[in-house]
Amino acid sequence: MKEYSFGFLEEESKQKNLTLEDTMIKFNLLNSDGKVTSIGELFSDQNKLGIEIIDMINFNRQKIDSSLIHQFKEMEKIISELKSYPIESIREAICNAIIHRDYIIKGNTIVKIYNDRIEIISLGEIPSNISPKGLTLGISVCRNNEIMEIFRYLGITNRAGKGIEKILREYKEYKLEPTIESLGGVYRITLPKISYTINGVAVKKTYRKILDILDEKGTITNEELQVLIRLTSSGVIKNLKEMLELGLIEKIREGRNISYRIKISK
Repeated sequence: MKEYSFGFLEEESKQKNLTLEDTMIKFNLLNSDGKVTSIGELFSDQNKLGIEIIDMINFNRQKIDSSLIHQFKEMEKIISELKSYPIESIREAICNAIIHRDYIIKGNTIVKIYNDRIEIISLGEIPSNISPKGLTLGISVCRNNEIMEIFRYLGITNRAGKGIEKILREYKEYKLEPTIESLGGVYRITLPKISYTINGVAVKKTYRKILDILDEKGTITNEELQVLIRLTSSGVIKNLKEMLELGLIEKIREGRNISYRIKISK
C-alpha cells in the first residue's frame, strides 16, 4: 500500500466509526497478499481516471480525479450551482456515471454543459445488451457491484438500480424527458435545461399551477387551492411549504386566517 494513500476514504470511514483498514478489508480493497486491488486503486488519492467538465458556454475545461469519493463530492459542489436543472436528477446521473462506467477503458467520464442541456458521457456500453429503453422501464444491471456497495455504505446512494427511475420522475414534473443513448462503447444521458424559472429557481408543474392561480387572484387560501388544483390538504400543504422555502410565495396572516401570494421582491 506504500504507493497509495487513501485520505478521502479514511475520512469517510471515520464517519462510520471505522478505521481505514477496516473499510479496506470490509470491501475487499486489498487482496490476500495485502496488495491494493483494481477497485481499491479507484478509491485511492492517486486515481487518475476522473471526470472532465467541459463548459461549452464559457469554453472552460477542468478535470477532477483522485478518489471516486472526492470526484463525487466535487461534482456535488458544481451541480449545486446549476439552478435551472432538477439537482437530484444531475446528482443521480453523476452517481450512475461513476458507479457504472467501464474502468477497464482508460479514459475520463465527460460532462458537457451547454446553454440548453447537460450531457454526461460514460465509457462502456450498457451491460447485458439492455437497451436504453429498457433502462427507462426500470431494468438495471450493475457493472461494478463493489463500487455500488461502497457508495451505498457511505450514504452517497441508497437505492441500487433506481437512479434512472429517479431522474425520469424528477423531470416528469416539468413535462420534459432526458434522452439515453448507447453506441460504440459509450453511454450518454442528456438532461434538458428547464426553461421555466423564477429568480433562478426551477419551477415544478404544480408550482406553476399555483403561481398562475395567484397571478390571477392575487391571494388564495389552502382550502381554495385544494379545490382548484384537485389535491388533498396534505398535498397542498407540502407544495406550499416547499414554495415558501424556495421564496416563490409568502404567507399573509389576518387574524386567524392565512392566505398566500406571490412573494414581492424588496
